[in-house]
Amino acid sequence: MFSRKSLFSGLLVVAVLFFTTGCAQRVAVQKTRTVSKISMIPNKKESSKETQDGITIKAKAIHPDNVDKYPALMTSVKYWYYKTDINGQRYVNSKGDYIIGRGQFVFSLVSYPAFEVKITNSTDHVLRFSNAVIAVEDDKGNSYEALTKDDLITYVKESINAYLGDPDKFYLARGEMNKLISKIRGLRLLDNNLKVLPGKTVKAFVVANYGHYTPTENKEYILETSKFTLGLYELPSKVNKAGRTVKTTRFYFVNDVKVDQKEETYTAYEYR
Repeated sequence: MFSRKSLFSGLLVVAVLFFTTGCAQRVAVQKTRTVSKISMIPNKKESSKETQDGITIKAKAIHPDNVDKYPALMTSVKYWYYKTDINGQRYVNSKGDYIIGRGQFVFSLVSYPAFEVKITNSTDHVLRFSNAVIAVEDDKGNSYEALTKDDLITYVKESINAYLGDPDKFYLARGEMNKLISKIRGLRLLDNNLKVLPGKTVKAFVVANYGHYTPTENKEYILETSKFTLGLYELPSKVNKAGRTVKTTRFYFVNDVKVDQKEETYTAYEYR
């Protein structure tokens, strides 16, 4: 006949064996993956001259692997989410309210590629882009017009929704969208509203919507494309005394996409 003490000791041994042999343990594992690094190189043979009729324009391509050089295009975004169990059921507190978690992520305000454009107006008239055509074209002939600030706000809202996913689980923290809109309003975009005074130099961004709303989609689009052309057409290079345009010019900048791939070792965690 077993005593209570011996029975308890036996159960304790069984419990220890169960937890040491039956429960999975978190183990660090070294793995490798292929990393693709993008660069966009100006193709000077296919591009226009940088200076025409007293107007000088230079353009730099912006992509996922160099956007960190342009802090005005990046921001951190705070979001909230409902904490759930493994079955997706929301946790509630003692008052019966859903328990909210908080997080944040780094977010790009633009789709890629974007362009930083430096414009110097050495003419004697105001350089107005009101009738100019500003567009980005890929190697398949698809053309995307430059966005205005209102267009960019619409794009950012769609991109945020795509990034967060299910709106019943994740949503922006209070005030975050207003912060994003304020940051966009502070950007100088090269669109039909831009003017450059005589003797002045300004920098502005060309931003387009390629129909891709997540970082992965943006990078895959560039990896699948061999070159992009930024075109600025119908720029008024000469005007008469009445201020009417009598001559226009155009600029186009071709950038070849280069991809460097390498193997990278990283640490992952598995349960065994």
